[in-house]
Amino acid sequence: MLSSNALNYNIQSTASIIAKILAIIVLLLSTIILFLLWGVGWFSVIFLIVYMSASFFLVYSLKPLPFTCSLSETGNIEVDQPLQVVGNISSRSFYNGWILFLCVEVADKLLIKGQQHDKPRKWFVVFYDNVTEEEYRLLARIINSARWG
Repeated sequence: MLSSNALNYNIQSTASIIAKILAIIVLLLSTIILFLLWGVGWFSVIFLIVYMSASFFLVYSLKPLPFTCSLSETGNIEVDQPLQVVGNISSRSFYNGWILFLCVEVADKLLIKGQQHDKPRKWFVVFYDNVTEEEYRLLARIINSARWG
């Protein structure tokens, strides 16, 4: 475990509208592809209506996995949810205006100050509307410092 005084910032996620919209778009595209493959018929129309209704219900009823972490300016991170991971934010992380792909290189407690070539990595997805704007900018700034530092 990293010392708690080094981890200055705590981040907790909320529900994301962007994630639900992306899920609905994927389901609509799959419906269109199924419609094009099957053609027009009474069975295909009824099946696709049931498919879309069930898909919309599932998208709006499912709760996203919470994302909770503590991090420092130097890139040290301790993720509590959805799974516990302690490590550093990797330069492989990526972000844009809508979504942030956070790559965490897991700290190996048995490694003694050496280089490890195949560090285990865990990936997390954070949408822009999951966290506050300040927290999103903080994560983006730490990703940039990991990339160029």
